[in-house]
This record gives sequence, structure tokens and C-alpha cells, in this order.
Amino acid sequence: MAYSAPLSSSTTLASSSSPFAMTNLVISNIANLIPIKLDSTNFLLWKSLFRPILHNHHLEHFIDGSQPVPPREIAAADGKLIPNRAFSAWFQCDQTLLS
Repeated sequence: MAYSAPLSSSTTLASSSSPFAMTNLVISNIANLIPIKLDSTNFLLWKSLFRPILHNHHLEHFIDGSQPVPPREIAAADGKLIPNRAFSAWFQCDQTLLS
């Protein structure tokens, strides 16, 4: 049986509102978890440190595309298109990972 480290309590607090909401808390601390900055000479080392963090915090879908991007807008009960909160949460996490 594989061991999976539990998510921190701060990570699980926001999980009820969106599948992407909890990732903001983790993403904001990723730079503190990796002791080196990526540059043109250390990609393999950086990747070996970064991938386990993504895996342990269930963030790989932002990198590998395994979870589709939520639609930007959804139809309301009256048929009008309204902003999709799931997309907004996904976009915020995606952009934070890029920074």
C-alpha cells in the first residue's frame, strides 16, 4: 500500500468551495519548498525537487493537462451566460503557478 502524505490543515480549509481553491494556499508557498531557483543549468535538479511537490499537493493537472480547463462562462437558469467561478479559481491557481 502506497503512503500518501496528508494535506496540511491550511490546504484543506478551502477545498469545499472549489477543487482549485485549496491549491492557492499551497502554491503561494512552493518557492519556499524548493531551495534552488530554476536557471539554464539546473533543470533536472529543479524538476526532481518540484515534481514531488506537485504530486503530493495534487497540482500535476496544471502541468500535464489531465484535468480540462473549466469553461469561462456557464449558462444560468434563464439561459444567460455568466462567469464561471470554477474557471476563475482555476485561472488564479494557474497564473500563480506560472509566477
